[in-house]
Amino acid sequence: MPCSRLLLLGLPLLAACGQLATPAPPRAAAEPVITPQVSRVGLVLEAGLPEVRAALEAAVPRTVYAVDEVRERCLPPKIACRLVGEVVRGPIRVSGSGSVLELSMPLAGEIRARDILGVVDTPTATARAVVDASVRLSLGPDWTPVPQVDLRWRWEEAPGMRLGPTRVTFRHQVDAELAKLARRIEAALPAEIEKLHPRAAMAEGWAKAHTSILLNRENPEVWMRVTPRAAAVGALRVRGGRIALPLVVEATTETFVGHRPPDPPVGPLPPPARLAADGFRLVAPVVADWEVLEGVLGKALAKAAAKGIVVPVLGEVDARFGRPTLYGTEGGRVAVGLPLEARAGVVRARGLVWLTGDVRNAPNSRQVEVSNLEVTGDLEGAQGRLLLAVVQAEPVREAIAGELQQNFTRDFEALMGKIDRALTAKRIGDFVLDAKVREVSHGVLRPLGQGAFLLVEAKGDAELRWAPERPLRLAMRR
Repeated sequence: MPCSRLLLLGLPLLAACGQLATPAPPRAAAEPVITPQVSRVGLVLEAGLPEVRAALEAAVPRTVYAVDEVRERCLPPKIACRLVGEVVRGPIRVSGSGSVLELSMPLAGEIRARDILGVVDTPTATARAVVDASVRLSLGPDWTPVPQVDLRWRWEEAPGMRLGPTRVTFRHQVDAELAKLARRIEAALPAEIEKLHPRAAMAEGWAKAHTSILLNRENPEVWMRVTPRAAAVGALRVRGGRIALPLVVEATTETFVGHRPPDPPVGPLPPPARLAADGFRLVAPVVADWEVLEGVLGKALAKAAAKGIVVPVLGEVDARFGRPTLYGTEGGRVAVGLPLEARAGVVRARGLVWLTGDVRNAPNSRQVEVSNLEVTGDLEGAQGRLLLAVVQAEPVREAIAGELQQNFTRDFEALMGKIDRALTAKRIGDFVLDAKVREVSHGVLRPLGQGAFLLVEAKGDAELRWAPERPLRLAMRR
């Protein structure tokens, strides 16, 4: 097979055919440096207010105060009587907003004095009051719920009666019993909140979150490794008839290009910290494959050659180009290898000419330009001068700069679409991860050996939903 045919089949054969060639630039060996990011993911555990109300109804007795006693001095001077009756509560109402759970219950009482000097029918004391409680919830160092109850009540009709000249009251006895209600509520609420399984949910979420998530399956394969490092609980929230306990996991996210990295080792669940759920961050590369760009540039050079290439002094030159080679080289530049045949009059030449150029884009601009194209060396003789004249001709330089001027919008949007799908409804054990990208930014393009890398930083909100596939006694948020 003649060398002119081999020339157009591949670059490695040029030297064997004795073709002219300028030095090939060194191939960039560096991998993209992707800085680990710190992300925070929210986990919300929820229960309906009816479940909380049912627990309180069971924990708070109906009878707040009961009396059945003999008093030696119901009437002066020393007339005894027997006091019988009770103060009972009505249904507990549960509401709230923001971080406060509000409880309210009515009280009603009736107490009768009996056996006064043999008289059976005696006056009856009635009482009416409203008891209100505001509850704030936190978690202890061991993730045990700790409620703080602010209990207060107002008497619309204080318990008491008049027997002759003496007024008999029971307010201080009832007040003492009402004060005990705060302790009953404080005892009942942790048991109900425990049904949300805050420690179990956080412990499982903590362990399962030590994982790697596939962001992009190929071209290139991209993984995000998640390493939790802190956990927190937010303030109790009441909204839409539900009580919500927000939890937060803070994690380091690392992006890896290539095969799946090993999962990080799982450490013990730490005590709750103070964190704000300020969203997640990840960095992923948009990659322009050199092989794809080589094909595009080859077609552009073929079109330029078909139109005719005019060079100074020599005039129009008959030129044919083989498939170019592209890769990243030193100094953040791109290397362009052009195999070609050229003829101008009686001068015929075959060879491989290498050029390098600067690759530039402004931060957050997806428009990439190549400039300052320079030949890597010199070629002597008429044949060498012909080859150099062709690659430096305006149509060739315009073809190179024009085709390597890439708008990364399509690749950029394709990557973000893959990330969106990878982080939406992503099951991790009994949890489902949902993330929404709210903000995207990127820096400047870096030509590397395996492609042109544009590192993209995505920020957004992420939430873990506890959605176990096995049935639970209390349904979580779905």
